[in-house]
Amino acid sequence: MERQNDPGPTDRHRRAGSIGCFVGGMAAAAGRRVALLARPRVIQEIEAGGLRLTSFEGLDSKIASSQLTMSDDPSIFGDAGVVLVTVKSADTAGWPTSSQGMRL
Repeated sequence: MERQNDPGPTDRHRRAGSIGCFVGGMAAAAGRRVALLARPRVIQEIEAGGLRLTSFEGLDSKIASSQLTMSDDPSIFGDAGVVLVTVKSADTAGWPTSSQGMRL
C-alpha cells in the first residue's frame, strides 16, 4: 500500500505510531514535506479522517491526509534528506534489529 502526494519528501518517519504521527504532523503543520512509514491500519485511519494533533497546552489541529505521503513500504526512505526515528523508551533497544535490511 502506498500513497504519495509529494514525489520528493525530505522528512521521513519509520512505522509511525503515536509519537511519529505527532512529530510528523507538527512538521507538516510547519510546512515541511513529510512522509510517514506506517502500518496499513494507521494509513487508512489518516486517509479517512486526517491527522489530529492535540497537546496538554491546548493545541488542537488537524492535518489533511493530502499534506502527507504515507506508505507501508520502507522504500519510502529512498531520497530522504532526514530520517527521524521516534520510539517509546521501551522499544529503543529493539529498533536496530527491527529495521534490518533498511538502507539509511
